[in-house]
Amino acid sequence: PDLESAAIFFVIFPNNDFGDFYDWFVELEESWDLIDTVIIAPFHPDWDFLGEVENLQFEKRSPYPTVTLVSTRVVENAGEEVTAKTGKNNEATLLNKPIGELRSMWRRILEHE
Repeated sequence: PDLESAAIFFVIFPNNDFGDFYDWFVELEESWDLIDTVIIAPFHPDWDFLGEVENLQFEKRSPYPTVTLVSTRVVENAGEEVTAKTGKNNEATLLNKPIGELRSMWRRILEHE
């Protein structure tokens, strides 16, 4: 992949062998010296932040195990303010939805995979 010109790559796995898959990406990142080039961000259908408000559990969930390779350059160019604003916006959006509505939306998404 051309990591210099793309902002983000999505790698989607149609099965739930997420642990092995994520470990492989971490090893790849280290062996390719990509630490200064990409940020690895994992997503999973069963993602669970221990002790987190249930609404916020949905921030890192996806219908399939997914790893995104995000360009470090793009994140740095956007700046900490934009990154923080994005996180706060995600949190506000999730906290403003009733948990029953989020659960219902998630079930509908998983039913259509």
